[in-house]
Parts: sequence; structure tokens; C-alpha cells
Amino acid sequence: MAEETPKEPSHDVEAHIEQEQQHKERSAFHLRSFWNAFKEFLRSRLSIIDNADPKATIEGVERDVEFRGFNLWILIFSIFICSIGLNINNGPVIIGAMLISPLMGPIMGVGLAVGVNDLALLKKSLRNWGVAVLMGVSASTLYFYITPLHGDSSELLNRTAPTLLDVMVAIFGGTAGILAGSRRVKNNVIPGVAIATALMPPLCTAGYGIANGNLQYFLGATYLFLINSIFISLATTLVVRYLKFPHRILPDPVRERKNRRIALVILLIFVLPSIYVFYNVATETYYNQKIKDFVTLEIDPENATMVGDEKIIVDESGQKILVLSFIGEKLSEDMIRQWRERADEMGLEDLQFRIVEEADGGWDGPGLTELTTTLLSSQNTLESKNQEIERLRSQIRKMQDGGLPATFIEEIKVYNPQFDQIYAGQLQLSNARQDTLCNLMVRFKTDLNLSEAERIEATRKLSQFANTRLETDTVIVTELK
Repeated sequence: MAEETPKEPSHDVEAHIEQEQQHKERSAFHLRSFWNAFKEFLRSRLSIIDNADPKATIEGVERDVEFRGFNLWILIFSIFICSIGLNINNGPVIIGAMLISPLMGPIMGVGLAVGVNDLALLKKSLRNWGVAVLMGVSASTLYFYITPLHGDSSELLNRTAPTLLDVMVAIFGGTAGILAGSRRVKNNVIPGVAIATALMPPLCTAGYGIANGNLQYFLGATYLFLINSIFISLATTLVVRYLKFPHRILPDPVRERKNRRIALVILLIFVLPSIYVFYNVATETYYNQKIKDFVTLEIDPENATMVGDEKIIVDESGQKILVLSFIGEKLSEDMIRQWRERADEMGLEDLQFRIVEEADGGWDGPGLTELTTTLLSSQNTLESKNQEIERLRSQIRKMQDGGLPATFIEEIKVYNPQFDQIYAGQLQLSNARQDTLCNLMVRFKTDLNLSEAERIEATRKLSQFANTRLETDTVIVTELK
């Protein structure tokens, strides 16, 4: 028996394989074309190099760095305005102060100097930055020392401790500022950057801490101001390097290398502490958020009510303490122990609790129950007064409108064409409830020759319609002869 030879692939199979290969090649070609077109689109849309003007940018920053005469007086006046805004807790006033403040100049000058290796500009920027800080803190200290208004406003308290958001705002604000300043065509970005980065409020808060002898406020506000300044300068340096601004070249090669080394050292001084600060602030923010989540999810006793928000304080040893205030029945030790165990499970092992209850005498002032009762009573009284005011306003509107809708008579004519004349008015009764009666006077058309029964039925239907339309039962219909 002859041995069978394997069959060769048919021409149809070969053609199919070839078509599949061609289809894959076309798909790959279209994909590469799309990707190249997409990259070109992003490059053209997101490019910041094409529109940069290094020479004009450097000249502009160098001009804004100097703090003397006009610029210095503008800074002092803006400090006073910002301090007043913080003192009276007025946000628009604070924003206005930040708009006119020239404080961004030397800070961006430091970043630009490091980016282009200009040691002379760096010294000038740091010197003027120091002058601006000294004058700003002195002016705010003077204001808070002589002002008759005292008290820690929320605007002040918000500037005593940096958060991760402050760091992020400083980074993005500094980047936006130098990008706006590097464009050939200038715009109004810089005022917005001055508001967003909020350099003035922490500087004024530092003066408030000095004037009131509050070291914690002074250190917290100074720390926030330094963080903003460092990250704005760092963002400026990185953008200047990315845009390839021309470096300062000196005739002396030895001095040139020395300047480069100094600029590199200062850049490292910017970067390394910034990473450390960013890590600490991010960790702190994350930890505080876990505390808030713990309070929201776990703190809900049945027979007691938490008063106010939770407070996080730090003792002299650096230990964090969660302060919770309650009114109602005394919390059991088992419940507090369960809270501690649950806090440990949520990664808050080092957190300590301080429970403040009315029975503990931890509340400085009247009893919490008495205070809460007074507040609730005041709130109920206020609501009652608001309801009475609204009722009186409604009555005034009714009196002004005659108590009747503007289209009321026209509606009667549409549904009751048998009436020739219609008069409507409102009568005020002198009873205790001050009720009102709506009086309708109507005259039938004489050419209809209606019978007495038809007239009575027509007035009855009109009375029913009017009562329904006015949502009342006090409408009186009178026929005019």
C-alpha cells in the first residue's frame, strides 16, 4: 500500500494568512499614526518653551526684587490692611491686601538666581527678602500691639499650622507665577498667585504672636511662611531650569565654577529640606484625617452627646491628645476602653484620649447641660420670631395686594360670562384672630333675563369657585340690583 504524502496548504489558507498579516500591519500603522498625532497635539498644546521670553523675565524679576522706597511702603500698607482683615475676620480685606503686596518679588528672585547661577542676584534677593520679612513682622506687631480689638479669629487660627494643602498650593502657585512671568505676552496671573499662595497672612500672624506673647502662634505662622517661600522659590528654580534660561557666565572660569557649586549647594538646601517638610506635613495631614475618620465612625455614645468638634493638642513631650467633650450621662470605662482598642486597630496606637464631661468639672464656665438648654431655648425663640416675622410679612403682602390675586376678577369673568360687573374687596374683622372676609359684588347681564333660581345657582357656584381659588371659606357673594 502506497504511503500517503501530507497535503500542502491550500491557496485559500495561504491567502487568508496573508490577509491577516496585512490587517495587523495596517492596524499597527494606524495606531502609530494616531499616537504620533496625539503626541504632537499634546506638545503643541502643553508646550511652555515656545512662548518663553528669558531676557524680559529676568529683567522683570530683578526689577521686583528691590525693596526700598515705593515698594517698601506698599508692603507696609498691605501688611496693615491684612492685619486689620485678620483682626476682624474679614476675608475680602485679606484678599485685597494680598493683591497689592509686592512680597512675591524677592522670593521668585531667589529661585531665579539659583536657576541661572546668578550669585549676585541671589544675594540681592535674600537681602531684600530679609528686609521685607523684618518690616512686615514689625508692622503687624505694631498693629496688633495697639489695636483695641482682641481675640483669636478663625482667619488667624488657620495660619498657625501648615497643612499638606498649603505645601501643594505653594508648589503650584510658584509654578504658575514663574510660567506667567516668563511669557512674552503678560496677563493677570500674578495677582491670583499672590492670593493663592497667601504669603501675607502668616507673616501678619507671626506679628500677632509677638504682640500677644504667644510663641506657638509665632512659630507656627513663621513655619508656614517659610514653607510657602521655599516651595515658591523651588518651583521657580525648576521651571527656569526646564525652560533653559541662559546661565550667568563670568569671565573668570574659577569664579564661574565657584558660583555653580554655590548654586548647586543652595538648590540642594532647597530640595532636601523641602522633601523632608513635604513628608512630615503629608504624614501629619494623613494622621489627622485618620483621627477625624475615627471620631466620625466610632464616637457615638447612646446616652451622651458630643459638644463641638474634636480637638487635637500636642503636649510638651510631643504626644498627641484627642480631646472630646460630652454632655449627658457619664461615659463608662468599658466604652472608653473600646474606643482605645478601636483606635489601635485603625493605626492610632500613640493617640491619647482626654474625655471632658460636665461631671468632671472639665468645662470652664457654666454647666454644659445648662449651657445647652440655654442655647436650644434661644434657638427656639429665634425660630418663633422668624415665623412671626414671616406671618406679618405675608399679611402685609396681602394687604398691599388687596388680599386677592391680580387675575382673580378676570378668572371669574372667564368662567362666569353671565356677570356684567364684578367688584371684589377684603374686609378686616376686629376679632382676636384678625380674620378677613372676601366680599364679591356682582351684577348680572340684563339681556339674559335669568330667573331667580338661576341667579341663586350662579352666585352659589361663584362662591364655591372663589373659596376654592383663594383656599378659604370666608367668601361672601352679593348681587347688585
